[in-house]
Amino acid sequence: INAEYMGLYLSVMLGRCLVHAAAATRGSSSLLRSSVAYTTASTTAPQHNHYDCVVVGSGPAAGAWVRTWLESRPGARVLVLERGPHCLTNILTDANPFKLWRDSGRMVAQYAHSVAQGAALGGCSAVNQCAWVTPSLQDITAGFGADMAAQYAAHIESFEAFADRLVHKPPIHILSKLMTEKLPADMSVHTGAHVRVCNSHRNSLILTTPTVDGDGARRSSYTGVLQPLLRPHFRTLDIIADSPVRRVLFNTSSPSTAPVACGVECADGRVYHAGLVVAAGGALETPALLMRSGVGSKHAVAQAQGTVVVANEHVGAHLRDKVGVHDILLCSARPGGFDNSLFIMNMVTARGATVQLHRLDRALITDNYITAKRLLQARRPHMVLAYLTAPTAICFQHFFKMQAGATVGVDARGNATLDARALFAEFAEQQPAIREVLQSSYAAVHAMKSDRINYRVVIPDVARNPANHSRLVWHWAGSCGAGRVVDPGDFSVLGTRGLHIADMSVPLCPPDGGAMAMAYLTGHLAAAQMLRSL
Repeated sequence: INAEYMGLYLSVMLGRCLVHAAAATRGSSSLLRSSVAYTTASTTAPQHNHYDCVVVGSGPAAGAWVRTWLESRPGARVLVLERGPHCLTNILTDANPFKLWRDSGRMVAQYAHSVAQGAALGGCSAVNQCAWVTPSLQDITAGFGADMAAQYAAHIESFEAFADRLVHKPPIHILSKLMTEKLPADMSVHTGAHVRVCNSHRNSLILTTPTVDGDGARRSSYTGVLQPLLRPHFRTLDIIADSPVRRVLFNTSSPSTAPVACGVECADGRVYHAGLVVAAGGALETPALLMRSGVGSKHAVAQAQGTVVVANEHVGAHLRDKVGVHDILLCSARPGGFDNSLFIMNMVTARGATVQLHRLDRALITDNYITAKRLLQARRPHMVLAYLTAPTAICFQHFFKMQAGATVGVDARGNATLDARALFAEFAEQQPAIREVLQSSYAAVHAMKSDRINYRVVIPDVARNPANHSRLVWHWAGSCGAGRVVDPGDFSVLGTRGLHIADMSVPLCPPDGGAMAMAYLTGHLAAAQMLRSL
């Protein structure tokens, strides 16, 4: 959601340079000190280097995995390592321009194709106003296969109970009524009164919000899931920020058995030993971690200047995503009463394309920046005044699942690289069909609104020439796919022991709705299946 806010990089490059220069000056010993300072549990507890489990990453999947694991094994010693800082700035809704200038650079990692991801405690959920769309059984089946979906059914109820406490459920806003007054009778409506895994989201309207509390404050996977675990697990749970992991360590002393993961090595040389290593850094960083650790194709491992431990050409391949286009609707309604959770509606078509409408808050620096940038890119600068003076402005987005696969690799320094040209090529090839879907969608959105309100389309060229306005949506999946890299029975990496993956790199394709809830579900399923297999 609001993915283009990452354009803030254009205005904070100086801040990034200053931060990076300061980090280089401090050196690795300072990195260790700052990581301890960011560690709520470990600030007063002695530092250890032996754990039962080490989790790499702190995003939604990592948070769900840790919570599920500790519910079953409350005495387990667990270490969570996050490459980014501990920073609670909401870079989407903060009104302080100096905080935005300072923190947007240090909380975000940038890749090719204008892709950016969260690099802070909480991962993507710390930097993106992610909408909650509960995964459906159809999403689970598409991601893991019918056989595994049937096996995972035993864990759905526990996931629903966990998610129901996490997701904010504000009252239905009157604008939802006005915009859907003539909703077709055959379209189902999911209000989110309770988190439930339905059969399918196809041909449905989903009224949703991001994961925020009742006051509209953001609840990332850190503040909403991991941080509350620190008090009851004060002696056994450590969370350390500013700790990028260089590689997973393996015991390969016995040539007759599979390599056994026995810990991790951080970029500054720190080593943590553990009986279980869980990679949960996301669909871009997890395959890069595997390649740096010797798991991947021979070419990729050599590129990372490593030695092959397990050869698997599927690591980093088959990365799936959606390609989206972004328009703006100016609405004549002037309703009030919005909280900080924003106003979001999702519609999923019968063919799986997603239509998303969410209110643009013109009191926010970031929303105004995104919109101005979008209008300039679309060569519609004359619409800036109309946007600022309209009673209500709504971001109008369409997301289309691509069948082609992008590729994650590593450069000579071991950093993750991304090649997503195949996704844009497929989108361009499908432009006639996509244009038809867009034109139908525009007509449907206008047809279902109340006669009491009117819309004005700001960028009509989106529907005529969608390829000129396309971007990646960042609903990544499949770069360490189930059955290709990971055993979906216990989420272990094929050919190894003690190394597991619990993030969106495992499902084979993105869900119909947003990816954040699917990431939470994947982390929960991974922990539940691992516990079941022990």
